[in-house]
Parts: sequence; structure tokens; C-alpha cells
Amino acid sequence: MRKPTVLAVVIIANSLFLFSPIVRVQATTTPLGLPMVGSDWKVENLVSQGNGNFKISASAADTIPTGGVFFPFPNAGPSASHPTYTSEFTIGFPLSLSASNTITATIKIPTECAGISPCLTTMFVGNPDGSACGTVNSVRLFFQSTNTNSFETHYWWSNPTSYTITTGGTITSVTLTAPLNGAGWSDFYGHFGDVAPYSTGFAAAIQNIKTIGLSFGSGCFFANGVGVDSATGVATFQLLEYKIT
Repeated sequence: MRKPTVLAVVIIANSLFLFSPIVRVQATTTPLGLPMVGSDWKVENLVSQGNGNFKISASAADTIPTGGVFFPFPNAGPSASHPTYTSEFTIGFPLSLSASNTITATIKIPTECAGISPCLTTMFVGNPDGSACGTVNSVRLFFQSTNTNSFETHYWWSNPTSYTITTGGTITSVTLTAPLNGAGWSDFYGHFGDVAPYSTGFAAAIQNIKTIGLSFGSGCFFANGVGVDSATGVATFQLLEYKIT
């Protein structure tokens, strides 16, 4: 993965946005299911200001009464005066894990148009920043650590584990699973966690996780964001379960 420069803006915004502070004790016992309460989960959007500039917008998710949390994908289509892309969906939840653990997320992406659901023509739009790589819109597992080694090894994405977001969304739920083996995770600059010296950073990071969840990307990046073309319908992202085993 090339250097995710857009994400750097998001990272700075994290320190500036006061989001319902919740004090938690670091969790070490597994299996563990993360709380599915909308107010605990943060949705980060990148709002285009033109000329390649973006403003950060952050809000809480909503709770699914039957279990899970969700948010609506923002409009990133031609009709949007400021195309907006969701980049991260995370929860502040300190964790101390090891290479024997596995992260699993169960997701669903319902779509609708003209009262029809699912809407097989609803189109998703990736952030054009970094589009030169030509890769598709995707969602993948993500976590951020604290006070561990260098800057780049604070941020880790499941790689290649991801789900390709295609026209029409999903009909049924989808499961993303990634063992905490460094070979399946890459850092801010795309280095894998099983290659020295980054393996040391990965080992430290999984023991000091501070936020965890998913990220959305396209083109060259894993977290530059994905939206929907509202002229083709609407879509929501549902996180039904996020667990550590």
C-alpha cells in the first residue's frame, strides 16, 4: 500500500475531536465481543473542499435494535456540492492481545432505491485521491496502538483480508477474519508485520491497542474513504459483530 497521505489528516483530527469520552480498563480476556452501542462508535468522514483538500467530519453511529451498529454512507456522487467519503468506523477500546488472537467482524451493506431493497443498481464511489492504483472500493479491519515504537507502526490494516464493496451492496452478511499474525497486517507505510524491523512494532502494537474497527479505501489507499452516488440509491453500513478470539 502506498503512503496514505489523506489518512494523515484524519489522524491529526482524532486528537482534536472530543467524542463522548469513555473510560475503560484494558481488556485481555478472550473471547471478547466489543459493545454494539451506536454512541460508542465513531464515524469519520472526509468532506471534499475542492482542489484535493478535505475537511474532517466525525459523528456517532446508530444502534440496530436487533443487534449491531450502523451509519449511512454519505453522498459522494456528482450531485454532491461537497462529495463526502467515510474513511473510518472505530471504537476506543484498549486491548492487550497476542499473536494467538484473531479479529473477526461481521458486516452487511443494505441498499435501497425508489422503495426497493436491495437496490442492485446503487453505486459506491471511492475517493479519487490515489485513484491511480486502480484498485476497487473496499473495507478492511483496522486498529491503532499507542506509545509503541515509531509513528508508522501505530497503525495497522488487515492485508489482504478485506471485502470489495460492489454495486448493489450485500444481500447477506459478510465476515472478515484476520489472525494477529504479522504476515496478514501492514502498517501506515505498507510494511508487513512479519518483516524486521516492523515485526517488533507489530508485536508491541497488538499489546497496546487503543482504537479498533474498520476502514474504507479505494485506489492506492486503505482509508481515503468510500461514499455512495445518491442518484442511484442509498446505502448503510451495518456492523453486526466485532469480536476477538
